[in-house]
Amino acid sequence: MATPKRSCTCLLWPEAGPTASGRLVGLGVITAVAFLFRHDHGVYIGLFAVTLLVATHWSEPRQSLTAVGRYAVVTTLCLLPYGIFIQATTGLTAYVQEVWGPGRRVIDLRINPLPFNVDFSALLLRMNPPSQRRVNVRWAADLDDTVRRELATTYGLSDPVQVEGTTWSYVPNDVGSETLTALIGDPVVEDTSGVDRQTATLVQERLWTRMTRRLPVLRMQLLPGVATEGNALASLYYLFLLVPVACVVTLLVCLRRGLLSPAETAWSIAATLLLAVALQTLVRGSPDSRLPDVAGLVVALASWAAGHWLAGGGPGWTTGTRWTAAGVLWLSVAWAAAIFGDLPGKVDKLGVLSGLGEANDRLTQRIDGDRLRPMDTWHYDHGLGALTRWAQTCTAPTDRLFVTWFAPEVFFFAERAFAGGQVYLHPGWHSSPADQRLTLERLRRQRVPIALSLADDDAFPRQFPLVFEHVMRRYRVVAESTFGGQLSYAVRVDRQLSPTRIHDPLGLPCYR
Repeated sequence: MATPKRSCTCLLWPEAGPTASGRLVGLGVITAVAFLFRHDHGVYIGLFAVTLLVATHWSEPRQSLTAVGRYAVVTTLCLLPYGIFIQATTGLTAYVQEVWGPGRRVIDLRINPLPFNVDFSALLLRMNPPSQRRVNVRWAADLDDTVRRELATTYGLSDPVQVEGTTWSYVPNDVGSETLTALIGDPVVEDTSGVDRQTATLVQERLWTRMTRRLPVLRMQLLPGVATEGNALASLYYLFLLVPVACVVTLLVCLRRGLLSPAETAWSIAATLLLAVALQTLVRGSPDSRLPDVAGLVVALASWAAGHWLAGGGPGWTTGTRWTAAGVLWLSVAWAAAIFGDLPGKVDKLGVLSGLGEANDRLTQRIDGDRLRPMDTWHYDHGLGALTRWAQTCTAPTDRLFVTWFAPEVFFFAERAFAGGQVYLHPGWHSSPADQRLTLERLRRQRVPIALSLADDDAFPRQFPLVFEHVMRRYRVVAESTFGGQLSYAVRVDRQLSPTRIHDPLGLPCYR
């Protein structure tokens, strides 16, 4: 359901004959795969499939029950090995209770009140100033602020803006080869961005950037007080909520006029119900990140409803009026989607506006980057990035890491598995005494040299007291620092393991 491919599979199914045996088998397999990928995905597709089968044979209850039964049998058989595994490890009853406990909150009806904000000081038009050419400089971590400012002045760098950690952005006033050579060769300058280090010249800017600086019309922003990312998100969210309502109205009107075939009726009922459920359960928790998950289904249903209204219209609506209203609505949606998705930024990032050569270079860089190990593409050497590099360097590939908050990037970039069967310790998820004891049992069987937590995290000891007690007893604190980042981290290591050496950049112990 949450991916376009899965949505299209469901949407196109009625045209292929939903009750044919081969189709039922395929639909059951798809449902099982979706359930194993994420349980709620399987539930979404299962809801769509059952509704579709029942609606297709509404006047023939026996045939409807037969189709649903075959579909259920295929799905169950595909999930049987997984069910046996769950029963043999934790037990199906305990598993269902654990999943259903936090998950039942999604059945409570909720609509997020996303506000619209209008800036009346810049309501109609705004001319943005030309962008300044900037370069980034990453200074040595131990460099004094006063010395850094003096060096920036020496190299003709003005308007300093801190990017992150020891990385600062500047406007270069002296772009001569001698100055840039001295800058990149300075031992306290660890890295630069925007400077070609081989030729000691500034990197050529993108064509679009140069054009916007020279042509004021390209810097013109229409309705800047209204066309904001927040307003675009609110518009799309409320519009998505109205689509199921519009589909129900369209369905009732078309049924009354006899405009729908049985297959189209079944599809529209199933798809509308699926969208309504997905909006309530999937999207409501985080509209800004979840709206794209249902966009494919929204577009299909909205197009279906719009097609019928354009063909039939309403009382007193001329053909021109209908098409004008539809055009204004779709242009508004496209505008909101472009703002919310930062379409100009995405296009600029692709490099297509700078010519085919630039676009090809971007594609080549992307392909080359995909061949690298994850850590080779992560350029953060402070904060959590520094800790992740240390964890990868100082643990064996078979070791595991224990991280108490939501930071899956640590496991990905360090290429280490998570410990205790816990990707993160989230209040309410796998926090029962039985689950905590299972986590401890796994931890005792695994080699886990490192345990990371946020220094000010009070949820971990409160929600997972058994696991917290084990960590306090088994691990010792070797550092508590921001490591040049924004958050403060508590670093603990296993008391029972002897370090092999000290990791020079951070002064932390190594275990390989």
